[in-house]
Amino acid sequence: MSLLVFPNVTHAWDDPYFDLSALSFVERNYLEKAEACFIDNDLTVAMNLYERLIFEITSQTSKKVPPFIYYRIGEVNIELSNYQSAIENFSVIINNPNSSKELLAETLSSLGQAYSKLGENNLAHEYFLKVIELREEVGNEKDLVGDLYSLGSLFYYQNNYEEALINYDKTLVIAKKYKLTRYIYNATAALGATYEQLGKLAQSLKFNAEALRLAEKQNNVMWISYALHNFGSNYAVQNNHEKALEYFARSLSTKSDKDKFGKAGDYIAIGKSYLELKNYSEAELNLEEALNLGTEIKAKARIADAYKILAQVYHETGEIKKENTCLHSYITVKDAMLNEEALKEIGERAKAYSMVKKENEIAFLKSEKKILEAEHRVSRLKNTFWIIAFFSLGILVIILFFNWKKQRKMAHLLQEKHREIEDKNEKIEIQNKLLEQSNIELQNFAYVASHDLKEPLRMVNSFSGLLKRKYNDVLDDRGQEYMYYITDAVDRMGILLDDLLDYSRVNTSNKSSELVKTGNVAAKVRMNLTPRLKEKSGDVLIHYDKMPDIQGNKSQFGQLLQNLISNGLKFQNGKPPIVEVDCQERPKDFLFSVKDNGIGISKENQAKVFDMFTRLHTREQFEGTGIGLSTCKKIVDRHGGEIWVESEEGHGCTFFFTVSKSL
Repeated sequence: MSLLVFPNVTHAWDDPYFDLSALSFVERNYLEKAEACFIDNDLTVAMNLYERLIFEITSQTSKKVPPFIYYRIGEVNIELSNYQSAIENFSVIINNPNSSKELLAETLSSLGQAYSKLGENNLAHEYFLKVIELREEVGNEKDLVGDLYSLGSLFYYQNNYEEALINYDKTLVIAKKYKLTRYIYNATAALGATYEQLGKLAQSLKFNAEALRLAEKQNNVMWISYALHNFGSNYAVQNNHEKALEYFARSLSTKSDKDKFGKAGDYIAIGKSYLELKNYSEAELNLEEALNLGTEIKAKARIADAYKILAQVYHETGEIKKENTCLHSYITVKDAMLNEEALKEIGERAKAYSMVKKENEIAFLKSEKKILEAEHRVSRLKNTFWIIAFFSLGILVIILFFNWKKQRKMAHLLQEKHREIEDKNEKIEIQNKLLEQSNIELQNFAYVASHDLKEPLRMVNSFSGLLKRKYNDVLDDRGQEYMYYITDAVDRMGILLDDLLDYSRVNTSNKSSELVKTGNVAAKVRMNLTPRLKEKSGDVLIHYDKMPDIQGNKSQFGQLLQNLISNGLKFQNGKPPIVEVDCQERPKDFLFSVKDNGIGISKENQAKVFDMFTRLHTREQFEGTGIGLSTCKKIVDRHGGEIWVESEEGHGCTFFFTVSKSL
């Protein structure tokens, strides 16, 4: 599905740091031949010509290799699936101060693509965000299209299809605006694949048909190949695996031998269909071929998919040893794609942000103290002048002269101090912007990390369930107790990851505002809680006549109400829970309240309840992760309001929050 798209080869002549006239006749000849081979997709010959060009240039000690040449070699390595070599070529450009801003942007984009192919999603995400920020800074919307497409593909391979859809839609809009045929096809094909993953088959077929039409119109063999693969996926979803195999085989036959990443994807799809048709020998052959290709190009995503489906094949054939080996390899590869060091980076960056902020504050206070001390010295000099003036007119003239010189010196000192403060303030502002961007990256990373952690957790849950079903009678009492601890821990970890995902989605979800009928939202929340109300013989009283229409995010507002009402139902001392939802309109905002008759919160704990992971009770007393009220605070902040609680221990709580009218 994911096609690599490279910039036009004329970029070399547009690079202000690429002086064609500085090349000798022989060097220009090598360059022109290499560029021609690159255009004709004769990549092996192109690579040899570029390397001979570098040899010609470096054999003369006075010459340096233009950064563009390393960029082009990196592109060729990506086409040849040599992703690690490509990263080394691009690193030369990143570390070269003579690389132009335009070439640097293209390099960052290609680095993101290379890391994405290797399954290094964290690094790929970081580079795509950097290049998008760089292009937006210079207002280059046309070149932004490729990076939006690549970012969408990154989200697609992380199974974050909603975010992938947003980026592919943006890609298609810009591509149509500038009539970029290649990206119109790429975005159309990608939307077809994404809608399939979201279960919207009709929309998927529509986009896949349009992609195939565009590919055939351009007579582009590679495009046709990927469009055929997507049609095969549509048939596979409908369990028509015979037809799916026909399209996958056509897709595979049209792919170039250099496109090892794409061919591995075809072999995986073919193996999966043969598995569904219970043709295990053919499934095994095709998946082994996919595994060989993925290992050859070090593409972790392909390797992980091949191991996962191979494990299913061996499970069906009863080859338990091979199944366990494949599962172990699958988990190892997935762990390599998201390791513990990446998770620690969240805490380390947050700590670094706090330290830099404190250092900036200290530097500012020191500068301010120096200015005050200088002003005090000037004041003391003036007082001395007036005392001496009473004794002698002659001394007065002398003092005035020296005082004038000293004042000039002090004024100069003050100007320098003011300039230093202005420079420090400018640096602080730049640092704050960098830190703000770092926070955004951390929020996106927290979302991706918590999302991907659910996959190994599902594995543990699945296999512990199998153990319990198959070997429950064999296990003694202690073994069954251990099994209970495993399943209980998995369930609690799942709840924690869900809550963490909810918390991170508050920042990563679309910020667009819409008209929210809060009465309807409250009614829907009450309906969702009906089973719990029946279980506890409780009730939720909603003043619908006071529920206003506001501008905001409908799903987040519903999550806010559900979290607050659920807390009112949960924290009880045995009596039937009653929760009352009310609202009061004020000049600049709406004041909502959620009141319950529960156990209440002590005065000293009321300020803590909105902190992340704060629990006031043991897990045996009340279940929960301590994230719910933190999520509520995030949602209220995004709606321009404030949230607080008023309570007396043993006499219930009332949570208040405001929503601004100016959103």
